[in-house]
Amino acid sequence: MITNEEKTVYIIHTIDTEGPLYEPIEATFERLYDLFGIKLVATRENLIKLQNKQIDFGENTNVITDVFNPHYLQYNDTWDKIDNMLINVMSSEFRNEVLDSFGNGWIYNWHCVDHVDYMYNPRRRDIGVHNIFDHYRKVVKDTGSNNDGMHWHFHPMSVYKEAHRCASSFINSPHLYEILCRRVIERNWFPVVSRAGFQVERPDSHWFLEQWIPFDPSNWAYREEKDTHECQTDIAGGRSGDWRLAPDDWSIYQPSHDNYQIPGNCRRWICRSLDIMTRARELTQDEVDKAFTRANGCKATIMGITNHDFRDMAYEVNFAR
Repeated sequence: MITNEEKTVYIIHTIDTEGPLYEPIEATFERLYDLFGIKLVATRENLIKLQNKQIDFGENTNVITDVFNPHYLQYNDTWDKIDNMLINVMSSEFRNEVLDSFGNGWIYNWHCVDHVDYMYNPRRRDIGVHNIFDHYRKVVKDTGSNNDGMHWHFHPMSVYKEAHRCASSFINSPHLYEILCRRVIERNWFPVVSRAGFQVERPDSHWFLEQWIPFDPSNWAYREEKDTHECQTDIAGGRSGDWRLAPDDWSIYQPSHDNYQIPGNCRRWICRSLDIMTRARELTQDEVDKAFTRANGCKATIMGITNHDFRDMAYEVNFAR
């Protein structure tokens, strides 16, 4: 006999919980150069032209328009803005607007990062150990959000200690140990689930997680031909988040000791998560159909979706639902 439980799609919503993020228009055009090698004068007029495809960049025109979509640039740049959003998305009315097959509402998994020891902070990130963790722990308690998860997120340190730059090395990130040790000593807490910062894993982070943290919803595998965003320099060729060999069928696997992307005999577990309404590897109807088709075959299926707290989560959750 096959039961409904054997045909369940388990949906997990993981949030890269990073606190406020500020981006002036000059930085927006700096990203245009960093991602595509294109220099333009940083003006509101030029931004509108980018968003409306009024400047021809050949085959990159559509991608650039998508990257600079107005929704992506509407940042929660203060804690007040984030808290106003949380009042809405953590309310029972919002959570229960769409119920699952068991009558339950929406659940969040808050993967809190610590911005520590940066020397340059142009995006006005909240710098300090526990700052973001403490903020969300209080909100979860105050709102009675007992089913929400408090988890871990980590940004490796850039060589130049710039809070807005992506890095990938655990070995060159001494704040890794400070953060976790102080979380144990000062907050009596240690993570069970870790989401990779910038979706980046490498041998050093893979082996660290294998020793300490058993669950990892960071698999970003995406092989569809429509993934044209690979032309962006920060993710091309696996630069940020190399999951090119990992399963893309919503399966859960224990990785190989020698390659985190390949199923093997490690003890930790990895599942796949796709972005909600962002510039690369997004959740699509085809991907949702793939998850339900897999579960319908009585195969264990976790469909992970992820976003950030510095954008409008209500809009993005409603899109996913």
